[in-house]
Amino acid sequence: MVVTTGDMYGLFSHPDHERILNVLKARFGDDLYIEFSPINTPLFDRLNYLGYLAYEREKIKTVVTYPFNYLENEDADTLDVLSAIATNTQLDLHYRPIQYVKDFGFKEPKFILDHTKAAIQRMAKYERVNSAEAWKEGLKNISELVDKCQYIFEKQPVSLPKLSTDEFKTLCAKCLEGWKKRFSKEILGYKPTKAELDTVYKSRLGYELSILKKMGFESYFLLVEDLVMWSKNNGVIVGPGRGSVGGSLVAYLLGITDVDPIRFGLIFERFINPERLDLPDADLDFASSGRYKVIDYLVEKYGEDYVAGISNYSTLASASALRDTGRISGLNNMQLSATKLVLKEHGTSLDLNTSADAVPELDKFRNEHPVIWKHATKLAGTMKSFGQHAAGIVVAGEPIVNRAVLETRGKSPVVNWDKRVVEDWGLIKMDLLGLATLDVLNIACEYIKDRHGKEIDLLSIPLDDPKTFDAFAKGETTGVFQFESKGMKNLLREIAKSGSMTFEDISAATALYRPGPMDSGLLDDYVAVRQGLKNVEYDHPNMIDALKDTLGVIIYQEQVMKVSVDFAGFTNAEADSLRKAMGKKDKDKMAEMRQKFVDGAVAKSGVEPDFAGEIFDKIEAFAGYGFNKSHSVEYSIISVWCAYIRVHYPAEYFAASLSVVDTEDKLTGLVKDARECGIEILPPDINYSADRYKIKSNTEILAPFNAVKGISETIAKAIVKLREKNRAWKVVRYKKSRKTGETTPIYGPDGSVPPKKRFDSFDEFEKAASQPNSKVNKTIVENLRAIGAFASIEPSEPSAKDLSRRKDQMRLLPGLIIDSVKADRYTDTSEPFLRASLVEHMRDCKQCNGCDLAGQVHPDIRLGKKMRFMVVADCPTWEEEKKGKLLEGETAQYVKAAIKDNELAVADGYYTTLVKAKKGTVLNFV
Repeated sequence: MVVTTGDMYGLFSHPDHERILNVLKARFGDDLYIEFSPINTPLFDRLNYLGYLAYEREKIKTVVTYPFNYLENEDADTLDVLSAIATNTQLDLHYRPIQYVKDFGFKEPKFILDHTKAAIQRMAKYERVNSAEAWKEGLKNISELVDKCQYIFEKQPVSLPKLSTDEFKTLCAKCLEGWKKRFSKEILGYKPTKAELDTVYKSRLGYELSILKKMGFESYFLLVEDLVMWSKNNGVIVGPGRGSVGGSLVAYLLGITDVDPIRFGLIFERFINPERLDLPDADLDFASSGRYKVIDYLVEKYGEDYVAGISNYSTLASASALRDTGRISGLNNMQLSATKLVLKEHGTSLDLNTSADAVPELDKFRNEHPVIWKHATKLAGTMKSFGQHAAGIVVAGEPIVNRAVLETRGKSPVVNWDKRVVEDWGLIKMDLLGLATLDVLNIACEYIKDRHGKEIDLLSIPLDDPKTFDAFAKGETTGVFQFESKGMKNLLREIAKSGSMTFEDISAATALYRPGPMDSGLLDDYVAVRQGLKNVEYDHPNMIDALKDTLGVIIYQEQVMKVSVDFAGFTNAEADSLRKAMGKKDKDKMAEMRQKFVDGAVAKSGVEPDFAGEIFDKIEAFAGYGFNKSHSVEYSIISVWCAYIRVHYPAEYFAASLSVVDTEDKLTGLVKDARECGIEILPPDINYSADRYKIKSNTEILAPFNAVKGISETIAKAIVKLREKNRAWKVVRYKKSRKTGETTPIYGPDGSVPPKKRFDSFDEFEKAASQPNSKVNKTIVENLRAIGAFASIEPSEPSAKDLSRRKDQMRLLPGLIIDSVKADRYTDTSEPFLRASLVEHMRDCKQCNGCDLAGQVHPDIRLGKKMRFMVVADCPTWEEEKKGKLLEGETAQYVKAAIKDNELAVADGYYTTLVKAKKGTVLNFV
């Protein structure tokens, strides 16, 4: 390793530079260089002088450098803009760090030489030293330094912990054990036949094991299997799978996934391609509440030096570069609205000039703000910041510091490279993600066991339960993973018009409900074919097997692979290479694969080259929208689990969901959704509530004490403790512990009165709370009384549901109480079992012409520069009411879409409502 002392932020800016220099000299010897930078500023002159003194004292080599921060000097201002973006600082702020020197562009040798002479003269004049020899040596050493930096990079071999003396034998044994467990009973309502097991499954298992042995991945599978099994055995629920690992039968047998790849037509090569040296990447979902336990287990098992997180780099896309540059330049939201019009292709922003050439409003922005535009075009694609990857973990077979640069962030070591570089150094990344939905399922199962004495095995839930899929068909998926939005509910209803709803439809909806498929018309094609409005068509008989499950519509990446195999004679590995080339838009690779595809199709399917080329172009156009089928199936299984419990145990499901939700807005939405399902969320009751949601009946759920503002989980448990110890007799004396100093109340003459575990009056609770060390102060008591926690034991007080308590409840139970404003009215619609807020019944409003908002068709007029329009709503939604601002919440997207479709700008409108706001509430009219 070659080390230099650095320039502006280098060694000689450090107060303890002499000691550090001695350490570096002892470690690197002749590969250590003192760096001189001939820049005419007091700071650099001082640093150069300190470097010269060290050179004279330690006789360390020197080298002359010049900072190179951008190609041309005119880019200095763009770097300043990037700095402001990274620090979230306005450019016109007087007291902000700025570049003192804007001359760090690429320099010719003559420039360096001239500035070096000037630096020697300044040092002689101001420091009274002759440093010419040191500078001359530094110029000569430039070539020496460059020669030392020659390096031929080679990927490093994989480094993983060794979990067995014969890892392949251990892997095979575990697969055999898993075979017996998996195929002895139904899993998710399915069990393969003996004939299938003896042929298809055994062949697939033998093939996968041979590939894993050939590529040396046995240890990786054993590592992941050990982690998953530990989690399941220690109460941390694990998801059925995530990503392409679902295509592996070995992973299924080991228990890493719960998805049978043969049942669902998943492809192993989508996970591991034997023709590429890519490392496997098994992503895993754990219950969010237990993810830290999983990481702690890895550290404990393999050692702190062998486990680390990885870094994550974020870059500025075209749209975000323009928006951020405009923001730190002082533009307001109205002016920045044009930045949302940057065009996208396959979900990625196009370059700014291409978008401006096609979008008049962007072109106008380009002309009005040329400086901002210039900086944004240069910044697009540059790195904005770096941080720690949210889920990535590396586990190595040797101390990671031997392979990578480590930095301690917080209390954990983190590799200072992203996942791509980490893999080049032979370190395999695992994504260990926390999924709150798994916490919901786990807590719901606990509620079910407590109330009904029934153990729910999620793997025993069939994927064709009639009640569950009837709920999907009706769009009754409030609170169901992935299917909560109104748009997704509408999609389910549209699919159900075909007369049936299957798991394949759920998986297809998961894959299709994304911007790409919706914008391209792919979603509409599937719905039309599913409803029978369009015929099922296959371009060639050899494509039927690949596309029959989706009625001829290409939805999944695996279908592209299978078409390549069945129609063009590719191997699965070649098909995966084609999928990857299409996804990356690798033009050279695509041209090569296109010819291979055409030649293969002519040979295997007997088609003309032109027709084969058309098929290739067709699947290439689709490739940007294709979804990973393994992931779609895995996550759809979670959705079915949620829907099943919601349908069969709704109170338990909503109680669990409320226990997990982490924001006030989401909490309010869940309360609203529960009420639509006939379940009321009530304030805490002093005799029934605890530190988590309590199910009082099938239609009532009691909030926990810690839902009250000012009451923590610790205090909630203290209240429960007071209730559990409450006795009918009054306290006669207190006994003080010599060890702890705590006082214990003695009840009755002999202290033998048993607790009655409830309170019969407010006075009883108040006396209990006044005991020493109760942790319940007067404010908490008053707040509990205000929300109606004692209403059940105080007949003279109004009920907890009484509207007179609503103001206190809204203040003290944030998010749990929805104010009874007119926006909360309900109305029956023509759809059975469907209920919706009046103002949220605009979901079919797609355009301004003829929409319900305006009532009548708009006249076709050309708006003048100062023309404006008005949107009048019948009443505010609860989101608008809560935030005191119109055009807030999910419903607003339909209004905004209507405005946009009529080629108007949201900023050009006035927004008002016919309902008078509550006294004291201010609605901001935009």
